[in-house]
Amino acid sequence: LNTPTAGGQVQRPPKQWVIAVDCPSGLDLDTGAADAYTLTADDSITFFAAKPGHLTGAGVSKVGQVHVAPLDLPESIRIDKRTAISLLDNEAMRDLLPDRPLDGHKGTFGKLAVLGGSDAMPGAAGLSARAAYRAGAGWVAVATTPQATHALQTHLLEAVWWPAVPDAERLADLDALIVGPGLGDGAHAAEVLRTALASARPLVIDASGLTAWAALPDRPTLPPDAILTPHPGEMATLLGQTTAEVQADRIGAAQRGAQAWGCVVVLKGAHTVIAAPNGKTALSPFKTDALAKAGTGDVLAGVIGALRAAGLPAYDAARLGVYLHGLSGVIAAEQAGHAVGVLASGVADAIPLAWSRLSRG
Repeated sequence: LNTPTAGGQVQRPPKQWVIAVDCPSGLDLDTGAADAYTLTADDSITFFAAKPGHLTGAGVSKVGQVHVAPLDLPESIRIDKRTAISLLDNEAMRDLLPDRPLDGHKGTFGKLAVLGGSDAMPGAAGLSARAAYRAGAGWVAVATTPQATHALQTHLLEAVWWPAVPDAERLADLDALIVGPGLGDGAHAAEVLRTALASARPLVIDASGLTAWAALPDRPTLPPDAILTPHPGEMATLLGQTTAEVQADRIGAAQRGAQAWGCVVVLKGAHTVIAAPNGKTALSPFKTDALAKAGTGDVLAGVIGALRAAGLPAYDAARLGVYLHGLSGVIAAEQAGHAVGVLASGVADAIPLAWSRLSRG
């Protein structure tokens, strides 16, 4: 109870620190479903490996910080990491970092274009391009409207500016394309998406690009190395489900989409899910409200696009991009003093620090 003191001030009782062993009672570790009376822990100590329920559903908000006690189990009963759902970690992600030869040039590190932005949402394409440069891309073009170009040019000095619907000759020389950030809806978005699909370039499809693909009457087949980066609402539209249904089975939703569409799916949210068409699935270890800001999804698309342009396979680029993005959010919160003040541009600017921290182990 809040008890008034003689001076009229409210004296609050000390907070009780709650530690759960394996998980808070009432939480289903297979699904993340929680009973209405499930305790909310500050820390959960589980054994050998994190479980799906720690990372999905209501479990995300119930377990607090998860700590894994390895138990030193014998090799005969250890999880086969080739087939199990994996949790991204520093060691595995460090091995995916692309080489940065000292004699390289801008072409060495990848040429990329962002097809997005609109008069109403110019910043989205700018954030993707900024993040792509911060994640190592050697050359980035932004294809957007004249008004969006004017709004962004003084904020992004390194970019090349193209018409909103670039011709095939421009696209043919690229290593990857990002389609959708801030693109808007309607016929223009559909035209841009069809142009990108016809280019036969590695694609990262985000935001309005996903909406445009879902709305196309023929919904054309995507190239097998495409990467889709939906948030739960967009995923629900693509699957013909409700957002609540997607959130209730995030791993299953991502896996179903990846297998049905033959591409890599990055289902954004706390503990982002990355699923490949062959069934391989990984989860991000990060959950932070620093990423709960408009524009952070555009930053993620930029990071993944840069890694695809650098030559990483689609599943590896998606995994490493998600990890760097999550770590950048944590670093940006450290720099700002609290996650509450983090902006998407701050997450983008923290990417080199995340890269450095990851490479140092």
